[in-house]
Amino acid sequence: MASKRKFTARNNLRTKELFKQRRNFANYAYGETENTFNPYPLDIKNFWQNEVALFGKVSDSYVKLMEPVEPYVPYLLSMPTQRELVYALNFVVDAFQKFKLDYLLEITRGNLISDDPYLSQIEPVKGYTFLDKQYNNMQQSFYKVFLKYMERHNIKTNIQTLEDFVNEMLYFLETGGKVSYTRTSFIMSRFSSPLVTGLAIEISDLPYSEDEEKKKFIDSPNFKSYTKIAIRNGFVVDKNIPWRLVADIQSEPILELARQYQPNVREYTDILNSFFIQSSFLEIQTFRTYVLKLYNQFVLDNPINIRTTHTGVSTNKIREARKKSTLVDFEEQYGDDFWVKFYMKLKNKETGLNYSEPAIKVMTEVALEILTASGLTTAMSYVKRKFSGFEFHEGSLNFDYHRILQANGSLDSGGHGTKELITSKARKTRKIFY
Repeated sequence: MASKRKFTARNNLRTKELFKQRRNFANYAYGETENTFNPYPLDIKNFWQNEVALFGKVSDSYVKLMEPVEPYVPYLLSMPTQRELVYALNFVVDAFQKFKLDYLLEITRGNLISDDPYLSQIEPVKGYTFLDKQYNNMQQSFYKVFLKYMERHNIKTNIQTLEDFVNEMLYFLETGGKVSYTRTSFIMSRFSSPLVTGLAIEISDLPYSEDEEKKKFIDSPNFKSYTKIAIRNGFVVDKNIPWRLVADIQSEPILELARQYQPNVREYTDILNSFFIQSSFLEIQTFRTYVLKLYNQFVLDNPINIRTTHTGVSTNKIREARKKSTLVDFEEQYGDDFWVKFYMKLKNKETGLNYSEPAIKVMTEVALEILTASGLTTAMSYVKRKFSGFEFHEGSLNFDYHRILQANGSLDSGGHGTKELITSKARKTRKIFY
């Protein structure tokens, strides 16, 4: 029997009311009756919860020192639709086609109704969203914030050269609030959609923010069968976006299809190793490319710098043209050593690990020695080991576990908060400098 409980959450609600309504949906939307408490519905997975939120975004969400990953683009396949091509990883596309055929056969056999308002036809509407596009959108948002910062502090006229821009921007990143500016941090943040994994396909373009529409979809006649057919074809339904199917890379149907492309696949970690690449190896180049891009955008938006100078009793205005920078000039002025140094500081802030200044200094010196001896890739391998992992992030199961222990007195905190206890332990596991 469909629930009579109201699900009114939408993004225009006040924060407190929105939280209340989202919790209402999380606990009761999948109940059989209006008061059936069902926060963990069968065959449904909550991709907003704890480490599950990193599914397909990290090398292994079941170990501590996980690595942010992204799909290897040549392994993406397209599916034609009525509007535009939808992409996913090749074995996911194959699994979806099998799911679709299986679903239509159930309708043909009379096991499902053919006029379900939401689930009578199965067609891909959304799939892989290119990470570069999402990351670029984030960069543009950052640029707008940075411009407001410069205007608020009246420092735009101080920026005449590339060096001026880089100094101001990096100072802003170092001293501002917590950010997710690097590629790896962005992937692990809530700003990165599960669609960047190449494992997800959506069959509707209903709005994400309106719980009333989600509830109608859940209560549609074919929904229960839809979830069961999804499971037997290797997919799970996203609890918060029920029209989103996510390939379960631990399921045998998905593993079997992945073997058609990579015969060495035996378990889910083989899929992560074979069909994904570690984002950290693109980190420095991506980071400095965007810094250059933002500088040239700044010059384009502000081609002339008008500065006021004071000499004795006279006041003069000086007009100077700003000049764009080429990639060659930029990389000549800012080499790998510069970015490794800054990257250390930025990752220390992004992750919240909060290594001490002496520790950061020593680690930076080691990284620079490795850079000189073995190159950037090896140096980045060292750096990433210092900041990889999720167990110290708020929202992880490990963090919640320690918070509960501290709350009930089972953990000696020594006067420290949960965050400091967790990060201190995380730093100790990474304390070997070489």
